[in-house]
Amino acid sequence: MPAALRRDAADRARAGQIEAVAEEGGTALHWAAWIGKPAAVRHLIERGADSSWQDSAHHSTPLGRCRHRRRELYRPSSGHEAVERYLGACPR
Repeated sequence: MPAALRRDAADRARAGQIEAVAEEGGTALHWAAWIGKPAAVRHLIERGADSSWQDSAHHSTPLGRCRHRRRELYRPSSGHEAVERYLGACPR
């Protein structure tokens, strides 16, 4: 996700627009999952973010984005592992 879209999603989430959609169809939850930030993921879910939302660019949920990024990385972070466990346990 380009830097401008990341900032836009983060700004909207801070403003309380949890389900705001960026240009690629992803939400702040998609971005937090992609970069492996479990505290941000929990924060967004606790405030009502939809973990089943599919982005328009890849038709991927936040969990799908996390898994995809984890496979891409040479050394997956413990953050990605925590996000995957947390989102995997969320009701759909």
